[in-house]
Amino acid sequence: MQTTKDDGKTLLATKNTIYVAKRQVRTKSLQGLSPIVHLKNQLGKSDYTTHIKTDSDGTLKALFFCHNASLKLYSAYNTILFLDSTYKTNKYKMLLFHIAGVSGNDKSFRVVFCFLAKENLEFYTWALKAFLSILSTHNLSPPKIMITD
Repeated sequence: MQTTKDDGKTLLATKNTIYVAKRQVRTKSLQGLSPIVHLKNQLGKSDYTTHIKTDSDGTLKALFFCHNASLKLYSAYNTILFLDSTYKTNKYKMLLFHIAGVSGNDKSFRVVFCFLAKENLEFYTWALKAFLSILSTHNLSPPKIMITD
């Protein structure tokens, strides 16, 4: 790509130059934080309810979050929930566990998202307890049926 500066000189930019510039902007926006910690901070400033799990060193190991609008949908359609996970296919390199419901017009909606460092009983138990805590805080009843693979 060629551009001309105000002084008439031509600048050349390769794909790599653009990639490096974009990466520098992204890194600067993280303010020295890991992407998952940055996400946690951004969610804390919004209409999301969050829970975090850290290890003894304070390293973030799990991030649970749900939007208040999702809880409103859940309160109306809380009979059946679907639980599923994707395995480290995101920029956080963590398992994404999510809980979805089905509305009255047969459309799915996401209730909860949770990034987990490990796919084991401890982390899944923590995520489900965080979900039950949110339901309790908002005086919502638990689902009647939960389906997972």
